[in-house]
Amino acid sequence: MKIRGNAHQVLERYLALARDASSAGDRVTAENYFQHAEHYYRVLSAQAQAQAQAQQGHNQGQGFNGGNGGRPGYPGMGPQPELPAVADPILPEDDEDEDGYTASDPNPPRSNGGATPSA
Repeated sequence: MKIRGNAHQVLERYLALARDASSAGDRVTAENYFQHAEHYYRVLSAQAQAQAQAQQGHNQGQGFNGGNGGRPGYPGMGPQPELPAVADPILPEDDEDEDGYTASDPNPPRSNGGATPSA
């Protein structure tokens, strides 16, 4: 599947796909889409930061280096942006597997492949 559009549109599409996969119970696909969305979130943040620096440089008349340590064309490495919180899907406490154990059991029995334990 090819997702097209500008960075904001692609971000929104990946977030929607991630929410759909998460609600369908597919954690792996949801995480994949959330990682793609995070990439486009960072792209948007970098664009916004570069635009702010360009605007600041234009307003202050800093000229060619743009206020990033004299390195033309490279945006400064400021603090990383905060990502939106993503809630993990919560499994019901009484959700038992085929052996009768719940997901909240801290020490589920280990399978030894049908062999009897040796003394």
